[in-house]
Amino acid sequence: MDCQAEWPITDRDPDDLPPVWNLPVRNVLFVGQDDAIERVAELLRARRRAVVCGPAGQVVFGRTQTAIEYAYRYHLHYDAVWMFGQRDARPLLEERDEFEARIRAASLGRDSRVLMIADRLDALDALPASLSDHQRRHLLLIRQVAGPDGEGQVLLGPLDPWSTEYLLHSVAQIIPVEQLAELARLTEGHTAAIWTVAHLVLSGQATPDACVQLLGLRPAGSPPAAGPTSGVTAKHMRDEALASLAELLYRVEQLSEPQALELWLKQVERRLRRQLPRSTSSYRKVVLGTLLELAVQQSGPELLDTMITTLAELADGDQNLPAIRAAADRLRQTW
Repeated sequence: MDCQAEWPITDRDPDDLPPVWNLPVRNVLFVGQDDAIERVAELLRARRRAVVCGPAGQVVFGRTQTAIEYAYRYHLHYDAVWMFGQRDARPLLEERDEFEARIRAASLGRDSRVLMIADRLDALDALPASLSDHQRRHLLLIRQVAGPDGEGQVLLGPLDPWSTEYLLHSVAQIIPVEQLAELARLTEGHTAAIWTVAHLVLSGQATPDACVQLLGLRPAGSPPAAGPTSGVTAKHMRDEALASLAELLYRVEQLSEPQALELWLKQVERRLRRQLPRSTSSYRKVVLGTLLELAVQQSGPELLDTMITTLAELADGDQNLPAIRAAADRLRQTW
């Protein structure tokens, strides 16, 4: 479907953003994911709702950047574009109040076309109900992993080889051309690996040759990669597994109520025979994230194992449990 041809646009100049807008500056290095962005446009046009996410059991980077790039490419179709739940944003309710005030100040009525982007699961609670049910309101959600139903979801995959080479060259132009193709193949299009390579080269922490070794390919007769580069791999493995597990735990229905979450924490403490530090935040995702950060700071996976075992008993039959166990296994391997 050619959404731009069938979808009315505003009469603004193409360089003028909507009067209500809070997105960050466009990433000039964004590359790839063209098919995913077109699919987002199709879903929003047809269903008014789309989800940008990674395949189940995998951690994919670039979801937020893809949503932002969609907004920049299609901004002429909207009178207002607002992202809820940005990491540096104020409390969500204050953000909602500002959004509604900006809508009023711009004199946008119910016929105005609005794109709302939710960059956190709890951001959904802040979306104005008066705006979310109108046919001209589009909702774009950003999720860590795909849900079980699969409807309305746009799965992001790795970058193609050409896009990977282009991004590597754009970010780290000091990488010799003859090594770009090899590094592109070894990173397999995964954005996190690409940016890690670029950072290591630009900061002087590793040469392009060392990055090739880091990613698993060694010239004939050369020794295996050693030293701090192996720690970079372990850290990224842990960060990815931690992010995936946090997102999956948030989806467990049995932990959605404060009382159920507290019951789980108390049972974990009872098994460990010690009290755990608690987050004072009212946001469930912060509470879970604090607990997971504490778990990975331990000398071994005892706390992590206790968390998963206790959860399996409380939430027996929850559809997220297999993926949670898999993510916990990946995290356990980083000790």
